[in-house]
Order: sequence, then C-alpha cells, then structure tokens
Amino acid sequence: MEATDEGLQTSWGQQMRFAEVTLLNKKRWDAKGIARAFYTAAGKKHVFVFDDFKYQREPLGQILRRLEAVLQPDQIIGGISEAQRDLQNQGEAPEADHSEVDQADANS
Repeated sequence: MEATDEGLQTSWGQQMRFAEVTLLNKKRWDAKGIARAFYTAAGKKHVFVFDDFKYQREPLGQILRRLEAVLQPDQIIGGISEAQRDLQNQGEAPEADHSEVDQADANS
C-alpha cells in the first residue's frame, strides 16, 4: 500500500480517495490493529481495511493520520484519532504534575 496525494492505493489495484471516505471505524484498532474506512466511489459503497498484520503499524498510522485530517470528528468512530492519541501521549507527564497540584488543592 502506498499513500498518494489524494488517498492511497494497494499493489492489487484498490484505490481510495480520502475525500470519498464517509466513516472510519477504529473499534479494533487498539486491540487488533484493524480499522475500516467506508467510502463511496463511482456510486458504489466500499470498505478499505487497514490491518497492521498485512502492513507495518507505524506507516499505517501515518496514513490514518492523513485520512483523519480530512474527516470530521463525528466520522471517526470506535476510538480516538491518532492526533488525539499523540496529544494524550505528550500530555502524560504533565498530567501527573497536575494531579499533585489537584491533590494539594483538595487538602487545603
């Protein structure tokens, strides 16, 4: 699979334009590395399966980030966006500091 300017394509010829995606289901992304993009092309509904068993996880995550950047928040279901995950991961250390401040406030 490779990313293009407008979407992605596979070695077997499946193409998906990011603008055609109507829904991204990430329900199994955290546990199984599987996400499903539902899209309409030429008037027909299709599903593209992102599977980290078939593709390397990090490049796949980068493609998901590009896709999620063009989707509305309500089009991403079953999990958080990769951008939100990045923010959470960056915020872990400061959150620990905030909890100490919150505990001190509760004791005063």
